[in-house]
This record gives sequence, C-alpha cells and structure tokens, in this order.
Amino acid sequence: MAYFNRTISIIGLFLIISLLSSCKYVSNENDVRVVKYEILGTAHRVTITFTNASGETETFNHIELPWERNIYPKKGYLYLSVQNERHHGSVTARIWVDGKITKESTASGPFVTAAVSDILE
Repeated sequence: MAYFNRTISIIGLFLIISLLSSCKYVSNENDVRVVKYEILGTAHRVTITFTNASGETETFNHIELPWERNIYPKKGYLYLSVQNERHHGSVTARIWVDGKITKESTASGPFVTAAVSDILE
C-alpha cells in the first residue's frame, strides 16, 4: 500500500510540474519595460535626441561621452539619435530593451549622425 501511495504522489507531483511549466505569461497594458539608451564613441561633444517614457522628444546639446539614460515605458515608439558636434570622431547609438541590444548604429566623421528606432508592443 505504501508503494502505491508513493507512486500516486510521484505521478501527481509530475502532473502539477507539467501543468505549471506549460503556463505562459501573458503581458498586460500595465507592464513596464526597461529601456536603456546608450551613446558611445570618440567624439568629444555631441547632441542627443530621444523619446522619453511619455513619448515626448528631449534634446541635450554639448554632451560628453559616454552617455546613457534609462526609461520605463509601457509601450510605444523609441527613438535615439546622436550627432557629432566636431570635425572628428565616431558616435554609436544603442537601444537596449530588457537587457538586450535591439538596435545599434555607428557613424564616423565630422558632424555625422547615428540614429536608431524601435517599437515596444
């Protein structure tokens, strides 16, 4: 009888684990994502433009590199651009979403711009 009860317990445990592992997480409109904007390069001064968590555009001039900014949007359009303000150097713009690079662009030379965009759904 003890063997039978142990077998039933093991089968029940296996079924519960199988059921829980097959469940899929479904996001809802209240889920917030972690977005990191990152600017790297050899340029000495840059102008940076990006969309914030509210979807509004922000611009910063005469910024030294490296630069990064975290925002926490629910969904929407992401945009990041960087323009070299000098005659030499390179610039790289990256968008990270939940710890992974989703977009990247690099440009080298005088007054060049690197821009990236993405959509959070």
